[in-house]
Amino acid sequence: MNIGTFAIWSALAALHLWSAQPCRASFFEMSLERNSIYTPGRMRLVMGLTDEAAVEARYTVGVNILAQEVLIRNQIVPLTKDAPAVFELDFPETRNRTVVRCRAELSIDGNFIEARERPLLLWPPLAPMQKPPQDETIWVFDTSGALQRILRDLHVNASDATFQAIRDFQIPDIIFVGENVGLKNFDTLSSRILVKDENLKVIVFLRQEESPEAWPVQVLPAGPSPRSVSCDPNSPLLLGLNKLDIMNVLSGAVPMKITRPADKQWSLGSYIGESKENEEKVHSYLAVIRQPGMTRVYCQVPITTHFYEEPRSAVLLKNLLQFGYGECVSPNH
Repeated sequence: MNIGTFAIWSALAALHLWSAQPCRASFFEMSLERNSIYTPGRMRLVMGLTDEAAVEARYTVGVNILAQEVLIRNQIVPLTKDAPAVFELDFPETRNRTVVRCRAELSIDGNFIEARERPLLLWPPLAPMQKPPQDETIWVFDTSGALQRILRDLHVNASDATFQAIRDFQIPDIIFVGENVGLKNFDTLSSRILVKDENLKVIVFLRQEESPEAWPVQVLPAGPSPRSVSCDPNSPLLLGLNKLDIMNVLSGAVPMKITRPADKQWSLGSYIGESKENEEKVHSYLAVIRQPGMTRVYCQVPITTHFYEEPRSAVLLKNLLQFGYGECVSPNH
């Protein structure tokens, strides 16, 4: 065997032995405290060694933060097994949605070993809503008070329908039902939700854990994460959100099962859906049911819980408000 043949054989043997080995676990982990933040705001990157890093050595991580492929920060952070290392960076206000790359490179005794990357989404500051094209009477029914506070911060003029006086002396155009209000509160609203007021055009139900048994919309039991979710990125309800945003906001969401009543004429649009049993039964996280003169929106995506920490929630709530305004101006459009 000549030298050239032996070298080729040795390289092939080494490649075979390497490929036969199981994939090596990572020596370190990296996570963003939040992958989407308002600006001005602070990012927080947490890094730690795994059990695979068993050899005593000098571990360091080179942190690189890039915005639009321009390096804005480069810093070396030491790593030990005693506690995770934390890297923080304050961002100034941005005018537009901006994607930042967070890259961490692990070195052992100065020798590069592996790298991890995470995207960070920067958003402009939370801004008030634009005034609707015409004055609409909006009710908010949320016993936690969270939705009332959010709408005040968005400069939305809404009446707190948890008070009996509001329900007795006002006729709403739009009703927003807060998250997880409970069956007893559905009974409180039933006279205005199930028996429609003359002016009532839109009802928006935020995430619920249960709904009345007689309703065509039933919340499914909590289970594992959905295997496959389809969405309609062209829907005005999802304006400003892409598919990655939708995957993020679906964390912790439970779908609803919508059954079309046989004795009612209505149209159903599912804009974030998990599956469809048949044409009469749909599993959805965001759906619109239209009847003559009435539109109901069901949103199982968490909004109020993480509103001030998750900018995507604000985008979705503003879309729901704009959709409601639009339905009042041009019903069933």
